[in-house]
Amino acid sequence: MKQNESRFARILKMVPFLSTHQGISIKEACEIFEVSERDLIADLNLLWVCGLPGYSHLELIDVEFDGGYISISNADPLSRPRKLTYEESSVLIVALNSLLLNVDSQSKEQIVNLIAKLVKISERVDPIVSIDVSTLAMLPEMQLIDKAITDQLQLSIDYYSPTTDSLTSRVIAPVEYLEDSTGKRYVYAWCYAAEDFRQFKLERIRAVKNTNEKAVKFEIPSKLMRSEKNSVELELNEKALWFAEEWGIQNLERNLAKQGFIGTVNLHNHEWAIRAVLALGGELRIPKDALLKQEIAARAAAALANYSS
Repeated sequence: MKQNESRFARILKMVPFLSTHQGISIKEACEIFEVSERDLIADLNLLWVCGLPGYSHLELIDVEFDGGYISISNADPLSRPRKLTYEESSVLIVALNSLLLNVDSQSKEQIVNLIAKLVKISERVDPIVSIDVSTLAMLPEMQLIDKAITDQLQLSIDYYSPTTDSLTSRVIAPVEYLEDSTGKRYVYAWCYAAEDFRQFKLERIRAVKNTNEKAVKFEIPSKLMRSEKNSVELELNEKALWFAEEWGIQNLERNLAKQGFIGTVNLHNHEWAIRAVLALGGELRIPKDALLKQEIAARAAAALANYSS
């Protein structure tokens, strides 16, 4: 069934294309539609029996390709390209948004305009679903961050933290963009509230405002130093191996002495680690970081205090 659907979709694209590219060679058409010559000719032969009801030579599509070049006629009902489905336009919207982080200002504006057109198309195809790209296409905000990095300026941002489920306002001095192994993008910046460097995931920045304040010049640690500083060692048992896969725990090795596993993970904030240990109820431990261990113990004691003995 899937093969037939793929062929059907290809033919729907092929007819309007051939109608506007009369005389194209079979070889070139094969390259454009990424099919073998055998499959292309099979599709062309199928067009002989396609057309409007009546099914005489007056209603059926007429195709010629004996000389190695394709011409098509009587294909007016299928001469216009098929419309994008809701799923297809949604995929394009998401893909175009990912480009906004890596292009110049003029290209960003063109991409945002194209996204707006695709949104209108999608809502016409499926009026029940409304696509909100306000949090995806952050063109003005991205321009402010770009300018702050170039001119060494401070910014005020509203940042959402899923670990605490809260929205906070912070003043930062952006330094550069970073990207993790999964393609997620961050802005690496000095956070004045934390008095340290932090990584802010771009998709969690809800608003950006210019403070018109010049940022002091910071000594930026190397990426190796950042990785070492933001990593923490974890111990986990067999039941928590899913956690290792989901959160990208590195250098995972079996800890024979305690019949479990030990590894390291890049730590974006302490709250994430505290909640992870508490949520897994003893299946995950942090053996070496004294401050984290102390905070986890305090949180656990406070939680137990809510229950009568």
